[in-house]
Amino acid sequence: MGELGQRDGATTRRRVDGLYRALRHLGVLDPDDSAPAPIREWVWAAGVTAEATGLWYPEFSFDADVIGEVAEADVLGRIVDPADGREHMVHAPAGGRVFYGMHGLTVAPGAELAA
Repeated sequence: MGELGQRDGATTRRRVDGLYRALRHLGVLDPDDSAPAPIREWVWAAGVTAEATGLWYPEFSFDADVIGEVAEADVLGRIVDPADGREHMVHAPAGGRVFYGMHGLTVAPGAELAA
């Protein structure tokens, strides 16, 4: 939760609390339930940015069977230069779970591709 991919614990907590209040109001949760369980802490490993201008073709998935798991050096996708067809492979800098990724087509150097 946050803006532009920035994670903000206080904002996340407010949104989760609001969700629980709404679920209690709708009768989905018992109004006497105690506070929700703490939010899982994530260990930030790495972000991946584009090193070239081109068309981004991600190869990671968020399918239920795969859930974005990658090993260090796995191919996350490729950037294809539309002018000359050269491909720039993008590799995972660390193993773990891809928890967000850019799925837009065009990228420029420095564009956030995945984390």
